[in-house]
Order: sequence, then C-alpha cells, then structure tokens
Amino acid sequence: MGGLAKGLAIIEAFSTARREMTVAKAAQAAGISRASARRCMLTLADLGYVRQVGSAYLPTPRMLRLGDAFFESSSLPQLAQSHLDDARDELNEAISLAVLEEGQAVFVARAEVTRPVSSYVRLGAKLPAFASATGRVLLADLSDDEVDAYLKSADLAPLSTKTVTDVGRLHDLIAEVRAQGYALINEELELGMLAMAVPVRNRQGEAVAALSISASIARVGVEQARREFLPVLKARAEALSRML
Repeated sequence: MGGLAKGLAIIEAFSTARREMTVAKAAQAAGISRASARRCMLTLADLGYVRQVGSAYLPTPRMLRLGDAFFESSSLPQLAQSHLDDARDELNEAISLAVLEEGQAVFVARAEVTRPVSSYVRLGAKLPAFASATGRVLLADLSDDEVDAYLKSADLAPLSTKTVTDVGRLHDLIAEVRAQGYALINEELELGMLAMAVPVRNRQGEAVAALSISASIARVGVEQARREFLPVLKARAEALSRML
C-alpha cells in the first residue's frame, strides 16, 4: 500500500505546469526518495501510464482511464452535496450550488430546509447573473472585457425595486466582489431576502461554481450574515475546491 501511495503521489504531480518529469523532479514533487520515484516511474511505464523520452517521463492517454470511471459516476453536484448538507446543518439555512451558463446562474445542487425560502432559488432555477449573489461571484472571475461584454448584452430588467441595473454601478459591484472574495445581495433579487455567495475553484484557481445561502432579512441582518454565514460558506467552498 505504501508503494501505491507513492505511485499515486507521482500521478497527481503531473499537471499542465508539469507535463513531464525526470525521476529527480518526480521525487521532489511527490516528496519521496529518488529510488522510490524511479521504481514508481518504471512500474507506471511497464503498465503503460507513462512513457520515457530521454531522461523524462510523460503521461500517456491511458492515464485518462484513471479519471474516466470517477467522472462517469461523479459530478460536481454529487461532490458538493455533502458540503451543502454540512453547511445547511450548521447554519439551519438552505444552501445552494450554482454554475454560470449563458449569462445566468443555474442552480445544480441544493440542501433544503423545512421553512419557506426564496421563491427564486430552487434546483434547476436560473437567475440573471447581474442580480444574484451567485452570478456576481462567477462574473467576478471573468476579465473586465468579458464582464463589459456581458453587461452590454444582458437584459438588465429589475427583479425588485432595489435591483441595481446601472451598468457603471454593476461594474463597481462586481469589482468589489472580486476584491473581497464574496458577494452579498440585499433585497435586489427579492424584497425581504438576502443572499450571500462564495466561489468554488478548481486546481487552476478558476471559479467553476458558487456556493450560496439565502435567508429572510426579518431573521438575519447583513452584518449577522457576514459574521455567521461567511466563515461557514468559505470553509465548505474551500473543502469542495480541494476535491476538484
């Protein structure tokens, strides 16, 4: 089992930034001795997972098989569900996961509570990215040019009397989200409701989803949300990010 662990450590060390490795580099990346790294590389080569070119080893297409079975049986919503459940149980509020699709935040996973929550937020629902906490978190990961193109093409129709629709103000709000690492929407989506979202990032640091919470402002104020919700959302998002 020790040899298996060392071999897996070497496999994980291959990345877009480390497309090939010598034995010395593999040993350093995996935190093992050169002798162990050499044995692992030779075994992986014998099995067809890597090929040797000079002193370096490169992964072969067969290495993709290691991930195929996982991705055929797992997906982001499935990976996220336990984290959503944990956050829901800790905060006693509904927790959702959304992705950005054609300018809309699409909810792909959710941990429900028994009390009534926002009528907008449900599994499969789509919200305009400019007016939702999840959408602003995902827009904040885009370049300024991409954000500008989105805002120019989006239908900025208000969803409540407090929805921000001014393009300049939306640019500022998205930049603020990018700087602080989370978004908080106060009655812009629905009067009487606030929502908070944080990004879920992959290994490349890209925001692939947003973890969010929504609650009635009659029960939870903005400062309380920052104080109580934000640490839990960040912790769950970081734990999920480590799995991607």
